[in-house]
Amino acid sequence: PGEWNPAGDFYLAPEIYYYQAPGETERGTSHLIRYGIPSGTTEDISKSLDVEDAEAVYSPDGSSIAFARKFLDEAHWTLGRQLWIMNADGSNAHQITNEADFNHYDLAWSRDGQDLAYVQFDDSKPFNPPELWMINVDGSNANQLVIKGYSPIWIP
Repeated sequence: PGEWNPAGDFYLAPEIYYYQAPGETERGTSHLIRYGIPSGTTEDISKSLDVEDAEAVYSPDGSSIAFARKFLDEAHWTLGRQLWIMNADGSNAHQITNEADFNHYDLAWSRDGQDLAYVQFDDSKPFNPPELWMINVDGSNANQLVIKGYSPIWIP
């Protein structure tokens, strides 16, 4: 699945591809690709081979992108994907959750762009139910909303 920016001139989607680093075996990853519709451009905005990015959604004003990231290198690897935010051009990517065993997905921006709702699942305990959470975009004030929650959306 992909995401149009609010102006409708960029389409953002994860792309799975395989690569082989020198001296290593081939491995797969997922990067965020931004397609410029009027210009016909394609840009990898993940900007690193050792990451797996997915679940990208534009902020309501189109200036930022929330996404889920997992590092693939041994030093930074985690079981679950963490919640990140970056500028719409891929710059200034920064992590806002840090819970190594939890996978973060189903991201939804608040209408004012100040908060994110998301689903969190403990990958180390697969029998635990998913949880619906909300967090400020600066990473503060994380609040659990619902246990056994799915697919958050904001209602005006």
